[in-house]
Amino acid sequence: MNSGYSTNPMKNLFYLVFILPLLASRCGGESWGYDTSRGMKPIYMPAESYDQVSLQSPRPMTQSAKIYAKGKLIFAIEQGEGVHIIDNTDSTKPQKLRFLRIFGCNDIAIKGTTMYADNFTDLITIDFSRLDSPRVVNRIKNLYPNNNGEGNFPKDYNGYFECVDEKKGKVAGWKESLLDNPQCRR
Repeated sequence: MNSGYSTNPMKNLFYLVFILPLLASRCGGESWGYDTSRGMKPIYMPAESYDQVSLQSPRPMTQSAKIYAKGKLIFAIEQGEGVHIIDNTDSTKPQKLRFLRIFGCNDIAIKGTTMYADNFTDLITIDFSRLDSPRVVNRIKNLYPNNNGEGNFPKDYNGYFECVDEKKGKVAGWKESLLDNPQCRR
């Protein structure tokens, strides 16, 4: 009776040594050209609104980056989106106060009641002496000429991503998503 399984050890060895690695080399490798893959997708914003800074209600953290502690406050950067302002008076129960929307923000520095933040290519100075109404008091345009948002590919990422379409606006960040037949890879 033939069960479909070869009892020839040389034939089985051939499959293990040559055929199986050949098949495995395609898994997770190059795109087959018709599949859906997990990867990174750009988050666009209109180019004309990149320099608007606004105070918003607290929101969930999705791509937190650096954290800055100042007195009883914590400032947590949301990569490319802005800064979460958190009251840490009771360190066992920190309370989210507000979200300061600064597109293209990846870093901040604070001295006294002044926050310095990158806003894509610009450096902005924000007076937050009144936490309920922070205001931009200075802007140095094009201080970071090569910091055009998140760029044409996601930082510190290797894999598939959706190619940037500059007609859609500036890239404010990247999010993991299901991509249909992705054409870009790093």
